[in-house]
Amino acid sequence: MEAEKPQPVLRSVNSCEPSQVIFCNRSPRVVLPVWLSFDGQPLPYPTLPPGTGRHIQSYRGHLWLFRDAGTYDGLLVNQTELFVPSLNVDGQPIFANITLPGTEVPSYFSKRPGCCNK
Repeated sequence: MEAEKPQPVLRSVNSCEPSQVIFCNRSPRVVLPVWLSFDGQPLPYPTLPPGTGRHIQSYRGHLWLFRDAGTYDGLLVNQTELFVPSLNVDGQPIFANITLPGTEVPSYFSKRPGCCNK
């Protein structure tokens, strides 16, 4: 009898609860968003040039990582390594502020409408 493979520790949950998200690249690097699938496989999404953003529909419990597109070095999102969308409040999108490690985004950026306003 063949043993089952263990499930990856990091993988998205299939919640079916939509969450509107804005990825904001506040770094000087080209960013590669990476979604961790339901079986833990990293699936890259289109890159974000420096200072740009993208509105996406994700889901509650989905896991996102952000990498430097050239080096695959890890970047931070909202000051942590992993982004997990929550439910939207009053229809407002969730901001995912992507930065280099060691930098901070002023708090007023996360509350401004639009994306990547400087």
